Amino acid sequence: MPVSEEDATTSSLSCGLSLLLIPVHLYYPFHSPPPPPPPPSSSSSSSSSSSLLSAYYAPPTMPGLSEEYLFPISIFALNVLLAVFRSILLSSLGACFAIYSRHGGAYATSIRWIQHAGFIKMIRTLRNPRKYASSSAKVVLAVAFLATVAASFLDKGIAHFVRPSPYVDQRNIRTSLHTTTQFAPNYVYKIFAGWSITHPMNANITDTMKRMFNSTVAIPNAVSGEIYNPVTSAYTVQCSRFNISFGRAVNLTNDGCASVSISFLGNFSVGQYSKSSSSSGRWSILLSSGKQPYSVRTAPLTSFLNLRGPLSPDKESYIVGVESFRMRPFGGIGASDDNKVNYGLTSFPKTTTTKCIHHTNDITVNTITSTRFTFSDGVFDVLKTKKLFSDQSNDLLQSMQETFKNKTIAPSNTPVELWVEVRAMDASIEVLACSLDSFQSIFVGRDMGKMLECVYANINMMVVKQSLNSNILAELGEDGFWKPLYSTYMTMEYVMGITNGEKSPVSLASLNSDVAEVNDYMARLGSNFYADFDGGKLYVEYEITDMKLGFKIPFWILFLAGALLIAGVSVWLFATTLVGYPYTSSLYSVIVKQVPSEGDESTSRLVEVKLNPLTFDGIPVQLGGDNVRTSGPSGSGKEIA
Repeated sequence: MPVSEEDATTSSLSCGLSLLLIPVHLYYPFHSPPPPPPPPSSSSSSSSSSSLLSAYYAPPTMPGLSEEYLFPISIFALNVLLAVFRSILLSSLGACFAIYSRHGGAYATSIRWIQHAGFIKMIRTLRNPRKYASSSAKVVLAVAFLATVAASFLDKGIAHFVRPSPYVDQRNIRTSLHTTTQFAPNYVYKIFAGWSITHPMNANITDTMKRMFNSTVAIPNAVSGEIYNPVTSAYTVQCSRFNISFGRAVNLTNDGCASVSISFLGNFSVGQYSKSSSSSGRWSILLSSGKQPYSVRTAPLTSFLNLRGPLSPDKESYIVGVESFRMRPFGGIGASDDNKVNYGLTSFPKTTTTKCIHHTNDITVNTITSTRFTFSDGVFDVLKTKKLFSDQSNDLLQSMQETFKNKTIAPSNTPVELWVEVRAMDASIEVLACSLDSFQSIFVGRDMGKMLECVYANINMMVVKQSLNSNILAELGEDGFWKPLYSTYMTMEYVMGITNGEKSPVSLASLNSDVAEVNDYMARLGSNFYADFDGGKLYVEYEITDMKLGFKIPFWILFLAGALLIAGVSVWLFATTLVGYPYTSSLYSVIVKQVPSEGDESTSRLVEVKLNPLTFDGIPVQLGGDNVRTSGPSGSGKEIA
């Protein structure tokens, strides 16, 4: 059935645009939102670990448009893929015009051959069309030009959205033990230089620790481009619930497997005290020294873990954790118009962590996160803490206000010098301690009266057994460990933000979560990252990987390219299988097909061509009127009409 010129034009336009329309139709269903997830279960978990697993089920959803996928390939491989993509698009476009040539009008085949000739030929033909050529033929030629340009440069457009991205090559992982000689000052507690770092509030504190470990400044002979991660391993918890004594005098029974003593470093002794318990693992304590008055402002909080007993039957093993602390020579964070010190934070929140490897090969980890604040009027006011902490529902803050109302210890009526709130839950011990402190201003030059100095701390401790044999243990031998000291392995100081001109409140929940994460990471390090303060050496076993350059490609680019490739290959297969010769062949192939040859009828064979006169394998091409024919040499009897 004959096909009109207009119908053929419509057919060619549809084929030429199908590579752009198909992705739109295929992608449309992704715009519909996923079904809403079921509501979370109302049942509560009895432990913190199970509560993390109680998140509701969310059905899988399609990736977002902007989601990126990393491809670990080189720039050469990327260019090869883009070249193959461009070649397939151009071949599929040629297949479209082959279909048009089969069903088009009088100019269909010439348009296809002109398109094969390239941009310059198409531009010249568009500038000099035959006057009697139909308008539809001119439109198709213009479409051929635009489609060829789009197919030729689409790979360049895709490359614009592909961005280089470094990635860690996991195929070449090796380990190496690095030993550095370091100096630790002879102070109350010891620490090697270089193992302190600032930590943004609400960021992942484990990532902050890894960033500190990965710093090549502290790694001898570090190679640029390599990533250094300390070797970690799984561990088995031996003990994570402790009985508590405050000041080694106030005993708080908690069904623990070991005992921890919480106190303030220095001349700290308990005289009179009273305690009360509102629930399991929750205590309120009032203390008086009977000697030198307590001053929270002048001493860091310490936690002394004694493993005497089933965990250490032969020797007394212990570990001491010390709060990172710098004593303030004056109180508060500023002064108001009447020269009274404002209430507020007096130190940045800090996390300190240490560990000890005992003679039993048990590993004890002790981590303390703390922050300090003050009240200039000497009264604990939970309403004022709204600007300090975002956790107004914290039980310790709420209870301190009520506990502070008790000014004496019954029945002796001894004045209270230290108010303490304690909560123990698994490996975590929260402490809120406050004391009244006389303050003499060095700026104002007069007595500023009584100030209430407070410290909030979360102490997290575990005794674990490492499941992986350590190369450091083999390096030092059996007698190289068990050197418990007032030592700090590393310190992380929080960076406080400002929102709308005011300091962002501290999240106590975030601090409690961070101290647990730090403790877990230190436990996973096990005997790795071992500080020999006596010998002045630090042992770190690193897992070394290479950093290489890959490429991130957005999902919508992958989807578009995949849809174009599927559509293009489908059109090409259709044209090759159902249309065939001569509509899929070039002008050269059509002519060569008609040139007689003995035993080789291929249209892709090489033939001898001369231009003046024009001959193919010695057979001249004769132009006669509107017909083009080729005939054999004189007397050969060969002729191709």
